[in-house]
Amino acid sequence: MGILADIWKLRTLYIVPVFFLASIPILTEIPESEMPKEARRCLYVLVVMALTWLTESLPIEATALFPMVLFPLMGVMTAGITSGSYLN
Repeated sequence: MGILADIWKLRTLYIVPVFFLASIPILTEIPESEMPKEARRCLYVLVVMALTWLTESLPIEATALFPMVLFPLMGVMTAGITSGSYLN
């Protein structure tokens, strides 16, 4: 049981990158005619956040900052609009 506990402690190192990579089909496989590009990117961030939150591989506070960082980087919203939503 000690080995599994040690592996679980390292989940941040291997689970978070897997979530980011495993969710890429959301960005690439959904056609533009079914969902706009910005909506797919927003869904991608939402799925990664949900998986990270459910496994607690990162603290909740860090997970809550994903949109603030990823939305401007992915072109979903500007940094001003995103941070304004956090401060409201």
